[in-house]
Amino acid sequence: MASHRPEVVEKTQFSYCLSCVEDKHCLLKKPKKSGALYHNYKGTFSIVLLALCDARYRFIFIAIGSYGHNNDAGIYDSSAPDNALKNGTLNLPPHSTLPGTQPLTPHVVVGDGAFPLKTYLMKPFAGQNLPPENDIFNYRLSRCRLLIENTFGICSKMWRVLLNPFETSINNAEASIKAICALHNFLNAEENANFSLVTLADRGEEKNGVWRIQLAMLRQPENIRSTEAHNSTLSAKSVRANFIVLFQGGGAVDWQSRRQNVAVH
Repeated sequence: MASHRPEVVEKTQFSYCLSCVEDKHCLLKKPKKSGALYHNYKGTFSIVLLALCDARYRFIFIAIGSYGHNNDAGIYDSSAPDNALKNGTLNLPPHSTLPGTQPLTPHVVVGDGAFPLKTYLMKPFAGQNLPPENDIFNYRLSRCRLLIENTFGICSKMWRVLLNPFETSINNAEASIKAICALHNFLNAEENANFSLVTLADRGEEKNGVWRIQLAMLRQPENIRSTEAHNSTLSAKSVRANFIVLFQGGGAVDWQSRRQNVAVH
């Protein structure tokens, strides 16, 4: 994330988007003498892989090892990307004005409803029967988040050890996950055109990626997301309002109104 990533904006049509963030609970056999540290909200034991991705479904940042009982917001708040974005230490373009708005808008990362809303981290509005402009914002954001959803899905499809508990030490499990992420990126490198994992991803508006079909055949349980509410600052809400104005005006696209009033958790 050392520089702006225009390919993410081009692919997602979400202006000023740097990347998408998500976490994955990597299952463990209960570590000895660990108490409830690794016990997660699903009732299993896990360590957390926090990741950001690029437009080619490659990991650009990973953090491994947070306890399974930690929530998404806490994990992200203590991560290197959050600290860098908060402190302004990344080599990013200066804040500028989105078309149709007046306040300056920063570049952002997008996440789901379990993450906190910040000036540099956009999340959806919660609930159903939202005002049309909020619903369109949610849809645009959800389309953007398909990048990280596909990244994790493709990785799990290729490395099916991620679908089962690691029966090894915590250190070995972390090393294995790091190796999987590195191999995933290696196989999907630009110069490795003969073996591109992009072909496994969703195409068009439908969630019909090859990885989805193959993982469904393995009956992988769906990810259950936390619906915990987080306090949001007025500044963060103002940034989100700028994107709403953009998506209603000069940044509108022809497909954004095809699905309305979708519940977001």
